[in-house]
Amino acid sequence: MMKMKNNYFLLYTDCVIVSGIKECLIHDLTRKDIYKFPQGYYHILQKLKKQKISEIESILSSDDVSNFKLLLNFLVENELGEYVDDISLFPEMSTEWDSPHQITNAIIDYNESSYDLNDIFCQLAQLNCQHIEFRSYSKTDCNFVSDIISVANKYYLNSIELILRYEDENLIDEMLSIMESNYIVERITFYNAPNNKVRKIKRHNESIGYIVSTEQDVVSNKSCGIINFKNFNVSGIKEYTEAKNYNSCLNRKVSIDIDGKIKNCPSMLKDYGHINSVALTEVVNNNEFQKLWFINKDKISVCKSCEYRYICTDCRAFVENPKDLYSKPLKCGYNPETNEWEKWSTNPLKERAKKYYELVL
Repeated sequence: MMKMKNNYFLLYTDCVIVSGIKECLIHDLTRKDIYKFPQGYYHILQKLKKQKISEIESILSSDDVSNFKLLLNFLVENELGEYVDDISLFPEMSTEWDSPHQITNAIIDYNESSYDLNDIFCQLAQLNCQHIEFRSYSKTDCNFVSDIISVANKYYLNSIELILRYEDENLIDEMLSIMESNYIVERITFYNAPNNKVRKIKRHNESIGYIVSTEQDVVSNKSCGIINFKNFNVSGIKEYTEAKNYNSCLNRKVSIDIDGKIKNCPSMLKDYGHINSVALTEVVNNNEFQKLWFINKDKISVCKSCEYRYICTDCRAFVENPKDLYSKPLKCGYNPETNEWEKWSTNPLKERAKKYYELVL
């Protein structure tokens, strides 16, 4: 143990420390896992980057030294770090993020809409869009879904997610067959279903697809934007660095609402014209459109002090203060000062914003 005291302790570079008010996290970006600690450990974990074990122990009380040893044992047992002779040999991970794709993801909302889906997919392909979330608010059948997937395959998208209204179990059975042979389909979610269920489909190319049934009542794009722990994206290096630098929901995203209006998100009020008359390329190169991409969690009120800020889905469409783009998401009930979750919709302080957005709950 004396030898260890003269060593440094290396917290692996893919294990990042995120501070909060009462708690901090170690985010293991390789295993995509998180570990929670009292906030008091944050400064100790930071000291590991520069000081030897003995130097840290010299400034701690005897009780704190015992806790420090327990901390180091925990980090070793969970393969989050190891003892090293020279900490300078292990530079910190770069947190820069970039993508060769002008647009990485898109949302298309559909409700018997009059726009040309083939043209939208074509324009998204020209922007090198990799993933599309297609959300239908009208009755869906197998033929319609097959047509959507055919268009997606035509333009060599990386993946597509379908969010559809539940009709009956027969439609789900048909979707199972479609998903088995269409590897481009990442997930199909049926909302307003009679129960919550997840079906995992292993396909011939060994990729995994999911069919999810949820009881959640989705009536329009006003149903989205809910922040809860279940929706957190405990992600890898790519997702973490993007969230650290850019908005985790809106960065490199473009959307088409049910009326064909081009937006950052279908739930937002501001639009940039109709898809039938304005090219997507023109919109996504607009500085005003790109402005929201740069609102990361470190700039958002309350969120900037939250330990979950780099795994949170965020929402700029519904915020507590509609006049402030840097306001906390309206549909978040977490308080980082108390580490407690509450039902956001019953908070009386949110009533004014709920009326502004005309949210009927």
